[in-house]
Amino acid sequence: MLSVHVSVIGRHPGPKQQEEVINRTELLGIPVDKVSYDSMPEVIEELIERGGGRIIAPVNIDIMNKAHDNPILADFLRKADIVHSDGAGVVWGSALAGDAVPERVTSITLLWRLAERWNDGSRSLYFLGGPPGMAEAARDVIHARYPGVRIVGCHRGHLTTDEEVDSALADIELAQPDLLLVGFGSPIQEEFIALHRERLSAIPAIWPVGALTSH
Repeated sequence: MLSVHVSVIGRHPGPKQQEEVINRTELLGIPVDKVSYDSMPEVIEELIERGGGRIIAPVNIDIMNKAHDNPILADFLRKADIVHSDGAGVVWGSALAGDAVPERVTSITLLWRLAERWNDGSRSLYFLGGPPGMAEAARDVIHARYPGVRIVGCHRGHLTTDEEVDSALADIELAQPDLLLVGFGSPIQEEFIALHRERLSAIPAIWPVGALTSH
């Protein structure tokens, strides 16, 4: 069993920070952290506090299989600050391997928990992904239940030219969200984040969420 030492969650705690430990297992060569629905909101908030483009990575068996043949995706997952199990297959597989993660932590359920927690406006979100209007529709669905959540920007996916990519990145930079959600589907979203990691480094935390903006 591997361990990730964190205080304000991250890979490099300062000498004066009180350390905690998040246990980590590995399945099919990909790390998976032993986090739960109860622990993840605080983990994400601590990543935001550290800043610098911290990566929150959901993983399921499909993503693990893709990573086997995609070195960019595999490297992205191995270097992520936190990897949460977004599929029942990962939970079952880790249990069969004798080092189980506590539960499946789906991105959509986790987002709703964050929305409830951040309904006081304490943190901000940005939605990137989906066809035109889809990110805005996701924003409206969340605001219908939690109107206090600060969603500081939305932008469609399907970015096919350098100009479209630059425009999206410029809008994100201007909005300065605490947490950027990228919903392009895997591995496109992970490859996009990896390619533009330096430019996105001013965003405290980044979370690839698949088709979440379509739910």
